[in-house]
Amino acid sequence: MPEGTGRFSFFHLFFLLPRRELFLKIGYNEDMADFLSQLSMEVENGGAVIYAASPDQPDGLIENVYLGELRKGETVQLDVTLTVPLTLGNDYMDRIGEVDWVFAVEGCMDPANPPDTGDPANLGLALSAVLLFTGGMTACLILYRRSRKKS
Repeated sequence: MPEGTGRFSFFHLFFLLPRRELFLKIGYNEDMADFLSQLSMEVENGGAVIYAASPDQPDGLIENVYLGELRKGETVQLDVTLTVPLTLGNDYMDRIGEVDWVFAVEGCMDPANPPDTGDPANLGLALSAVLLFTGGMTACLILYRRSRKKS
């Protein structure tokens, strides 16, 4: 089997929350461990290597690894390089190896960009109206007491 390297860039993830933190971990099926141990895989996140080992050794990605914080319209690019060695014999011909990619997302509201709730009310305007009303009522009460004192 000739040596080959495949480089893949993939994953377009879409979220509803305005800000989210993205994590990744990998796993595999034990039945494929022998075949996967013959390969090497490297995963890069924005040029930084976050995993470089055989796919059957997910120690570096067994727990969630932080990929970044994303806001609406932003993306993360993962580059995966899988290398099949020249020394891999015919014993592995027509074998299939699978690696499970598990993404975890923690979404939260973005204080820098609060969501549109559809409520057109302006809190400052409402507070101003309350203060104006309270001031007007106080003035009316003072005028009423003065008029009662005179009579």
